[in-house]
Amino acid sequence: MVDRWNVIDAAAMAVGVEGVLYRIVHDKPRPFDFDEALGRGLEFLREAGTGGAIICGTPPGSGFTGTLSPLCWSADAYIEIRSGRGPEDKSFYQDVLKALRSYEKLLNNLRSGQAYDKKETKSTHDFFHTLADLLVEQADSTTRKYSHEVCEPV
Repeated sequence: MVDRWNVIDAAAMAVGVEGVLYRIVHDKPRPFDFDEALGRGLEFLREAGTGGAIICGTPPGSGFTGTLSPLCWSADAYIEIRSGRGPEDKSFYQDVLKALRSYEKLLNNLRSGQAYDKKETKSTHDFFHTLADLLVEQADSTTRKYSHEVCEPV
């Protein structure tokens, strides 16, 4: 079975949602794939939230496909945005879940044409931008950043 949220599909989703949010933050017209991009982003956030519920000890009602990849990637993006605060903090995953729920609420509001907060839109854009960067690095080895030189200088 192919993982529903493999790194390439997840990267495509993150880039799409990041693009939609960029246009909203900068008061640009909606792209042609507005609803599709937000729908995929909502699916991803729900999957990550369900995985987070399992980690926090709450059994999921439904929707869990058996992969924690969306949660892991979301946690990595959250760490990047929140200045390195990580899983060693006991409330970390609860904070990640809270953030994911706020992103999900914003995407739902945008999709349904309801009012939305500009500050929250920027925060959600930052999350999806960071998530897209992390996933693209994993999907395409030519974009990876290394902490040391891989080859000896010539």
